[in-house]
Amino acid sequence: MHIYKHFTNKKFFAICLVLCFLSQTGNCRAQKEPYESQGQRFTLLPLAGFSSDDGIGYGFRGNVYRYDGQTIPYKQAYALQLFVTSKGKWTHRIKLDLPKVHANDRLEVDFRYDKEAQAAYYGTLSDTEIAQYSQDEQTYETHYKTLGIIWYHTLQKPYQLRIGFIGGHNRITPNTSQNALLTTLAPVGQNGGSLIQTHTALRRDTRDNYLNSIHGSLQEVLVEYGWGPGGTYNGGELSFEHLHFISISQGWTLSQRLITSLTLGDVPFYEQPKLGSSKTVRGLSPARERGEGQTLINTELRWRQLALSQRYNVNCGLVLFTDIGQIYKRTDGPSLNDWQLGFGGGLRIFWYSTIMRLDYGKTKNHQSLYMRFAQTF
Repeated sequence: MHIYKHFTNKKFFAICLVLCFLSQTGNCRAQKEPYESQGQRFTLLPLAGFSSDDGIGYGFRGNVYRYDGQTIPYKQAYALQLFVTSKGKWTHRIKLDLPKVHANDRLEVDFRYDKEAQAAYYGTLSDTEIAQYSQDEQTYETHYKTLGIIWYHTLQKPYQLRIGFIGGHNRITPNTSQNALLTTLAPVGQNGGSLIQTHTALRRDTRDNYLNSIHGSLQEVLVEYGWGPGGTYNGGELSFEHLHFISISQGWTLSQRLITSLTLGDVPFYEQPKLGSSKTVRGLSPARERGEGQTLINTELRWRQLALSQRYNVNCGLVLFTDIGQIYKRTDGPSLNDWQLGFGGGLRIFWYSTIMRLDYGKTKNHQSLYMRFAQTF
């Protein structure tokens, strides 16, 4: 779930400080980790928001966690999210995470239904060129249903093998029958359709907790390939990801991520690397840039040291971040020019293994407020 809104820096950080420091307990000591508990825990959060793009939004997210006191971050987790807006955006999701389905195996199952009535596609057009088109000409409606199954197998610690399957169908309709950017620019995948993807990755993972790391690192080399009906799509992606986390003092963590990826063959535009989201360059217009290659660097300074509730294991934290990324053609590769830079700050609420994040990001020409679940990386 997300909210895009215009806030001043002062207003946003005032909200963060009030939420963090007006706690009932006034206890500034961090609590024990959720996985140290035993038994079953529930978290249920109402979702509400507003944006000029999506209208008024409402829904809920419920989680069930089972702890055995040993397995990190939990023994089992189940999540259900329903979210709709008054302007026709849906984000529905059912997810299962089983870290110990077998001694050396982890299993994830994720079903999503995403609908967006005002999804945008700009190609490589400049802001000046885009301004010549109306809102309906810039946008299209998408209904995207996907089912993903991912299996992680520990080869010999810290090395892992990851194998995944994602099957989906995307129904795409331009919001106008004449002069639509999607029709005019005609990217691969403009008519939607079915897509089957498989991927294999080799990983080296020394993180202490993949949900909320304090120290350790992850390196992953991934090869992905996808097929569409009748050869409509026949291509994939090669990517490298590096994460590292450094505990610099009590409650403070320096977190960084580097991603570089390159598509191969024909990949539908909605599966191409993109910039402009809560997990890429925060503050940039949604999906402002898409393309064949991507380099992305995220840096976060995280603080988690305020206990809001001992009884319900609720903690609070703050984040400062910078994001920088670039989209490029396969034949060109990255360059020293045309980088997108975003920066800002955020609030984190930890309730057992549920992590809610509120981030305010700003770029040169845009600013956004995001409400999401789980850390950015």
